[in-house]
Amino acid sequence: MNISINLDNEKAILLSKLEQAISVIVIFIIPTLLFALFWTKSKVHYLGITKKASIKTLFISGLFILLAIPFINWIATLNEQMSLPQAFSSMEAWMQKSEASAKNITDAYMQGTSVGVLITNLIVIALLAALSEELFFRGMLQKVLIECFKNKHVGVWIGAILFSAFHMQFYGFLPRMLMGASLGYLFLWSGSLWPGIIAHFVNNGMSV
Repeated sequence: MNISINLDNEKAILLSKLEQAISVIVIFIIPTLLFALFWTKSKVHYLGITKKASIKTLFISGLFILLAIPFINWIATLNEQMSLPQAFSSMEAWMQKSEASAKNITDAYMQGTSVGVLITNLIVIALLAALSEELFFRGMLQKVLIECFKNKHVGVWIGAILFSAFHMQFYGFLPRMLMGASLGYLFLWSGSLWPGIIAHFVNNGMSV
């Protein structure tokens, strides 16, 4: 779907951000909580959201992402140079169109220099995205995959691939997949979802 936002219409951009906030709640947060409440014995504790993490662990998680940004950007640069064989030209055109659509939305969201725009972007792009995606992809999906395959590494990497594919931005697929895997292992290491949420928030917040 080709999404176009009028960059000169502040109300349209704000409405789009509101729709984005509602959609992540409906698509990610509510289904994840319902799954934990009705399909698991430990209820919401299953998601790792109730397990506390030390301040030191949270600090290390945020610092880890900051230090990883140059590497992530390097991988992204390599990924952007991807070119498919001529036989897949139609697929490549679709991927480029999807990338352009995502860029259009990002450009629209980043318009403005007021404190209000900054706070709104931090809430929608950084906080809500980090919370909802970590709940769904790490708290629920990764744990289900590990239980299905009986292998932690398989669960982490399949979850990371699905996490990256969901964003429909194929010229950023590799760095997003690596980030997903890093967040997955962070969840395994800490047992708490909060370090991953903090790391995810820092990553998105830096973009904002």
